[in-house]
Amino acid sequence: SLDRNIQNLINAQQSLDETNTRLSQAMRSSTARGRWGELQLRRIVELAGMEDHIDFDEQAVTDQGRPDMIVHLPNGGTIPIDAKASAAAYFEALELDADARKAKLAAHAKAMRDRIRQLASRQYGVGDRSSTGLVVMFVPIESAVSAAYEEDKDLLEYGLSQKPRILTATPITLYALLRTAAFGWDQVRIAENMHAVVEDSQTLYERLVTFLEHVWSIGKHLKGAADDYDEAVASWKKRLEPVAKRVKDQTASAKELPEPETIDFRPTLPLDGAL
Repeated sequence: SLDRNIQNLINAQQSLDETNTRLSQAMRSSTARGRWGELQLRRIVELAGMEDHIDFDEQAVTDQGRPDMIVHLPNGGTIPIDAKASAAAYFEALELDADARKAKLAAHAKAMRDRIRQLASRQYGVGDRSSTGLVVMFVPIESAVSAAYEEDKDLLEYGLSQKPRILTATPITLYALLRTAAFGWDQVRIAENMHAVVEDSQTLYERLVTFLEHVWSIGKHLKGAADDYDEAVASWKKRLEPVAKRVKDQTASAKELPEPETIDFRPTLPLDGAL
């Protein structure tokens, strides 16, 4: 039983080694790294609560090129994001000894600086009124950014000194940036909803006023009809009823005259213009 367990452990270790080897080989491919970076970027914007085609656009074509994503800000501003930072030298450095690793990490930091320069040369958003003057270079590996900063102490300042400014962002920092933008969009939607509520309330009030004006008009007509009815009853009692009684007595009719009553109820109407 112990032999079998040891053999299973050996097999599992071999399988893990093979998987790591395949992953390492795959990440050496710039195409694979780029695709993985784009997938990580998409996942982060979804986690940040942003909505596709409203808060951000993927692979949007601009006059200066096609960034992997453009984030839209509530004030109309935009932030291009590039997810194709090089990390080939970093992955190679992980498999080398100390001296060789130092050289590869230096090459990795240089590749990061070169990518910053390339992004700056594309002039994303320069001359565009909606531009914030900031371009995000997304690196989906926290340790790769840390290693580059360790080798090149001025890398962050170098990026921010460019025009437009290039901000190197890891998944954590990018999430914080996007969450801030998403919060701004939430506030915009809340304000829009409040504005819609105010407009609906104003519309409702105006329609209530119109409706009540119609009701008061009906009440006035009812009151006028009641007054006319009472005048008719008074005229009947004063002028017609005595004559009708004499005719009844002369003809000995068995039918009694009806006794119409005045209307005591009147609708209570507000003062004109008071609603």
